[in-house]
Amino acid sequence: MKAMLLVLAVLVLSLGAAFAQNDTDYEVELEITEAPAAPVSVYFGIYVEDLDFSQAHEIGYKYLYGILITGVVEDSPADEAGLLAKDIMMEIDDKPVTNLAEFDRLRAEMKPGEQISIRVWRGSEITDIAMVLQPRPEGPQTISREIRKEIFSGEGSPRRKKDLGWGGGSWVPYWFVFQTGDVNQLINRIGDTAIHDNDFGISPIDSKGVFMNGGAGKGHIGNGFFIGGLGAGYEYKARDPNTDASIVYEASFGGATLDKRFLIAPGFGASLGVMLGAGGHLLKYSQTQSGFTWPETFTDSNFTATLRREYLVVQPRAELMLRLVDWLSLRAEVGYVYGLPTYDGWKVDSTTGDDFQIAGSPDTPFHGLSFSVGPWIGF
Repeated sequence: MKAMLLVLAVLVLSLGAAFAQNDTDYEVELEITEAPAAPVSVYFGIYVEDLDFSQAHEIGYKYLYGILITGVVEDSPADEAGLLAKDIMMEIDDKPVTNLAEFDRLRAEMKPGEQISIRVWRGSEITDIAMVLQPRPEGPQTISREIRKEIFSGEGSPRRKKDLGWGGGSWVPYWFVFQTGDVNQLINRIGDTAIHDNDFGISPIDSKGVFMNGGAGKGHIGNGFFIGGLGAGYEYKARDPNTDASIVYEASFGGATLDKRFLIAPGFGASLGVMLGAGGHLLKYSQTQSGFTWPETFTDSNFTATLRREYLVVQPRAELMLRLVDWLSLRAEVGYVYGLPTYDGWKVDSTTGDDFQIAGSPDTPFHGLSFSVGPWIGF
């Protein structure tokens, strides 16, 4: 069970980093008069620059090519076709525009009067725009660098979603409060007490809660919904030198998660969600009071046993996420773990693969509050 949950935790940490968005509203107007660039055969009427990672993250662009349109000249072919500042030019006639050099190369092959198809990324949608090329006019041009607010607010243009985050993952600590009475009784009485008076402590598992190590990850799938997974586990080891008996107790839970996030303020979100998975108790006991003798390896004084009780687990939970920098956030979560047992009582695992019911074993519950506060790589 613990190994499965650790594998799950590693896998889910790879989620995220695919749906970045930002809710910043821009409303800036700047009129600049400047001489045109070196003469070319055709005229677009746009100002462009290469797209870097920080710009792509800021506007939620997830592709690895394209150039950013920083301004559109009034009454130019681009203006008449409907290109806007903050558009990302992705393709021209199905040919990828990887950078400024490639754009210049493609433009050099064009002639005035041709109609081309430009694929742009605007807000959160991809749009194809037809444009008729014209010869470059003479004289200085006035460029309007207006990054229009409606591109982001949805007034007359494709709606730009607020920055609900892209996901991420991290090590996740948990404080889990659950009923420990049956577990402590089992630890204190495990083995044949008439022969082996084991001493592992009266209440080795604290009823006030245990600290669990875990991992989690998730990715944004749109509309504020995140899918991912988590896994967490606690381990207690003890050995009695008087009887040469030792135990390893584990409590763990993990599974798939679904969350819905709402923005409280820019960079500060709240989520409601649920985890569906599995969990339970596992206790390994070994007794090596005397040396091993072949072939009578396991005797009353030398034997091992693995006891377990397993559950299907549901964990409704609420989360707060505060972005500290672009790549790091602070995460807090509170939830309630509720286990639905998959069988009655406890079982003993056999090395042959058979399970044996333990007569008279209790229906130990597996539920309680869970708390977590820690770092988060992403948002």
